[in-house]
Amino acid sequence: MSAIELAWRLLGFGNPPLLQADANAGYIFASNQLVYRFGNRIEYNQFSQRSEQIDSAKTEGTLRILMIGDSVLNGNNTTDRKETIPELFEAPLLGIKKQVEVLNASVGSWGNWQSIGIYSNPCRSCKFFTPPQPSPRVRSGSKKFTNDLGWIYSQVWHF
Repeated sequence: MSAIELAWRLLGFGNPPLLQADANAGYIFASNQLVYRFGNRIEYNQFSQRSEQIDSAKTEGTLRILMIGDSVLNGNNTTDRKETIPELFEAPLLGIKKQVEVLNASVGSWGNWQSIGIYSNPCRSCKFFTPPQPSPRVRSGSKKFTNDLGWIYSQVWHF
């Protein structure tokens, strides 16, 4: 039995990234994980995002973009982190701006309620960004926000 288990682990079936329960989103990946699966680097930072570790305080002059989504953004367990959509999106931006962080908050099979719920918890949100607030100078119905909310993908914030 142990020879079969060893063979499966060598083929990449051992050491999967771990999920944990979340009151707002249902489930998220556990924070601070670095595993290799099928030869691919699967990394989750301190905020359970599939991104490298980040400072909660954004450095001056940095463009920080948060992408929230499902397995399309996450890339599942067979995609190396450098091949996910947010990482590919960040590469050309680095040619325009020196400091860019494209953060990947995603989990496979998430629906809209999980995507919204993940950052509805003020304790989680305030750690690294201020949720956008409508500008009082703009008429109702407008999409202009005080910290320039931008809809690049269905649920992407830049701040």
